[in-house]
Amino acid sequence: MQVLCGTFPSWRQARTRGRLPTMFRWSYLDASGEEIGASQHFPDEEAAEDWMGNCWRDLLENGVEEVVLFDHERGRKLYRMGLGAE
Repeated sequence: MQVLCGTFPSWRQARTRGRLPTMFRWSYLDASGEEIGASQHFPDEEAAEDWMGNCWRDLLENGVEEVVLFDHERGRKLYRMGLGAE
């Protein structure tokens, strides 16, 4: 599943602006906790979080119940959060 809610500059564009991409990416999880897709890559955590702030409703409407933010450059999960009401 690839949800494209808005766009984000490509790696080449980020490089030409002096920003090196660091590979942040959201994984999409269904109600059972299974991964059902992932977002595009983002050059930093702030960009990934801004995108999620704009797109979480679209994800929820498409069956995504939770998301996990990964920092692929450092090989670690930053956090997991639900998209629906508690």
